Amino acid sequence: MTTIYPLGSRVLLQDIEPSRQTAGGLYLPDSAKKKNTRQAIVLATGQGFILESGQKIPLTVQVGDTVIYNRIGCTEVEVNGKELIIVNENDIYGILK
Repeated sequence: MTTIYPLGSRVLLQDIEPSRQTAGGLYLPDSAKKKNTRQAIVLATGQGFILESGQKIPLTVQVGDTVIYNRIGCTEVEVNGKELIIVNENDIYGILK
């Protein structure tokens, strides 16, 4: 079993498939999905930013957060049969609460 730990300011995510059904009960075709931004769950985070002075700045996101991220800046990896994503924290737009 392989484990992956993101380094620095990187974050390991698992995509959340958007619902294909609207609140009104309509089913959306694949062409209606937005391609560049997605929602995901944070599985692991790196240590944070380390400045030249040696000061460590922790990441804003935490394990378990649901986030919206830019799909264009991501790296897709497969670990133990799961498709996961590694992004820089700068490519995360926000945390959903």
